[in-house]
Amino acid sequence: RQDALDLVALGVDFLAISFVQRASDVEMLQGIIRTAPRLAGSPVPRVIAKIEKPQALEHIDEILAVADGVMVARGDMAPEIGYWRVPLAQKVLLRKARQAGKLGILATQMLISMVDSPTPSRAEATDVFNGVLDGADCTMLSDESAFGNYPSEAVDAMSRLIVEAEGVLESGEMTRKHNVCRELRSLADEASLTHPVLPDR
Repeated sequence: RQDALDLVALGVDFLAISFVQRASDVEMLQGIIRTAPRLAGSPVPRVIAKIEKPQALEHIDEILAVADGVMVARGDMAPEIGYWRVPLAQKVLLRKARQAGKLGILATQMLISMVDSPTPSRAEATDVFNGVLDGADCTMLSDESAFGNYPSEAVDAMSRLIVEAEGVLESGEMTRKHNVCRELRSLADEASLTHPVLPDR
């Protein structure tokens, strides 16, 4: 509670709450914010629900109804739900956030190799790129910019990847391909096929 009061007094724009399980967790923080003294002219901070717990995934619709956005906190999510389930959870959370008109933030180890390297790995570049295609509104750096050896290079790499991915989205190329895949999957469902073969192009 005191941390929230102190941060509101500093005029922060956002507060993130960890290990949310239900909408009431978000509403509790929002209640503290409403009663906290603020800097003159500063807006009421918006609340981001960090999604890590399986209970949060079960109640995501009600959480999105009250939060200003969600953070896909993959680092703490992995031990909670299993690392093999994180990729699908990421896609579902970002899609639901977009459908609800709320912020979808993607975080944790996005360019972690850049703590010690001036360039990202190919896997990291693909991860950031796909995160944008999944619908992320924001991507976050943590260790890379907090104490890494190449903070400015990490920011530049993240920016380049985002711009490249957004260019693909704006071109409509991904939309056309996805429409074809959706149509094929729909036909497969009608034919009771569980493993449709999709074209490479």
